[in-house]
Amino acid sequence: MKWCLGLWIACLWACNPINGVQISGDLFHYKGDKLYFEICGQDTTITVALDSMGSFEAVLPLTKAGYVRLANGKAAFPLYLQPGKSVRLKMDVKKVQEGDYESVEFLEGSNSETRMMADYYQKQWFPSTQEMFVLPPNDFRQIMDSIVHFNDSIISAFVKKNTCDPAFVKLFRIQESAVGSLLFLLSHVSFVIEPGR
Repeated sequence: MKWCLGLWIACLWACNPINGVQISGDLFHYKGDKLYFEICGQDTTITVALDSMGSFEAVLPLTKAGYVRLANGKAAFPLYLQPGKSVRLKMDVKKVQEGDYESVEFLEGSNSETRMMADYYQKQWFPSTQEMFVLPPNDFRQIMDSIVHFNDSIISAFVKKNTCDPAFVKLFRIQESAVGSLLFLLSHVSFVIEPGR
């Protein structure tokens, strides 16, 4: 009887070999010899070494599905990762830094949430900082409302055609509208400290 229990426990352990998220891939035009994974909600950054060809492999300690930011140099790419899953990708760091998020290729582990964020960052609209901060507060608020509405419509269009985790989509919308609110707040601060306004 004891051997049956031992065999059952061994089978359970063997059937769940990935603890966290197995992620690997190849970077092109990368900077330095490290890659960073910023795990949102856990306030954790995992540093992973790149080999001489730009390849990497790591297991990220995720306990629940969520947003992870992959960063190298000044380029960053959003990932929605789920524990127990594997992801393999190819990324040209230079293209991502230039705003070409759709250039990232998933060889394994692509999901609609990651594609939604890549689509959003590929199409989002923000005027230059110089254009935004020279406007009076009322005009600035109008342009910010237009930006938030336009950018939110990108998410809506994607979700209409693809099934995504509704809780994650809601959280992502809140995060993106918060960026607009922060810019609005900063514009008011600049008007307060700028003499003669």
